[in-house]
Amino acid sequence: MSMQGTYAAFSSVSHSWTVIWEELKRSREKGAVWDGIVYRLVEMRM
Repeated sequence: MSMQGTYAAFSSVSHSWTVIWEELKRSREKGAVWDGIVYRLVEMRM
């Protein structure tokens, strides 16, 4: 369930990179494991 918010943020038509970053952090706190490249890509777009 922790990854669902992040996937929803990515699939949003009007996504915000800041919102995606916050969702990544939130899901990581809940135990989700994301590849490091995901974090770097989002950071580059913020």
